[in-house]
Amino acid sequence: MGCICCPMSSNQIKEGERWPKFKAQYIRTFQKMLDKKIADGFDVGDWRTGHDVWDWWVSPKPKETDEAQLTIFE
Repeated sequence: MGCICCPMSSNQIKEGERWPKFKAQYIRTFQKMLDKKIADGFDVGDWRTGHDVWDWWVSPKPKETDEAQLTIFE
């Protein structure tokens, strides 16, 4: 998806508004991720929809990690 709405950016919300088709694609992709995780028996926490993940993705709050989450430092 490139750099639009990149998690390293501080302009994700503004970019999602500027390029709504990219935002919609992120939400569809997040939904597919959730569907797969649920089908495979993984806990998805409070996320129920792709929109829930989008809201987390663009939140200015620091992201918490857990032992199942991949990072670039592992």
